Amino acid sequence: MKSKLIVSALLAVLLFVSCNSESNLNWFKESLSATEGADLGDPNRDSVYFDITGSGTISPKADVVLPADLLIPLEVDGIAVQRVTGCEESTVRNLSIPGGVRVSAGAFFSCSFLENVVLYGGVVSVGENAFLGCGALERVEVYCSYSAVSPGAFSESCTADFVYNGVTYEGYADFRALSNE
Repeated sequence: MKSKLIVSALLAVLLFVSCNSESNLNWFKESLSATEGADLGDPNRDSVYFDITGSGTISPKADVVLPADLLIPLEVDGIAVQRVTGCEESTVRNLSIPGGVRVSAGAFFSCSFLENVVLYGGVVSVGENAFLGCGALERVEVYCSYSAVSPGAFSESCTADFVYNGVTYEGYADFRALSNE
């Protein structure tokens, strides 16, 4: 219970520090409440869209259209999610990825509708080309370790705002320039 309270307080602080527009603020509040547990929202609400392997890798079920606001579930069929793959070319607009998950190379390749991504603290890794070709991206909020995001996870020409440690970087190239500091 104490850890949930600490996480909730930390996420609330990050909410006020990092959200600078009303639409992003509303979307982030919804994502926040959905990650705090069953009493405020089910963190596994979107598990119905995925199949899972015994090793914890999820991919969308055949012939399923993913929702516009997608929260990667913490578990599917009682198995903890370890990795997400196979969501390329989906119509997801807002994506939240919880801690403990690895985003496979090319997992969201060419998701031309994707506008907002939140990588929560504890995201293990974001693979090469994971978000390549996502031309509608406007904002990426990074709460996980900088080193968890592979250098080729997004297109170098991506102009979305990247928010990391409360600082907004204009485009992926500016965000990646942190490695030189």
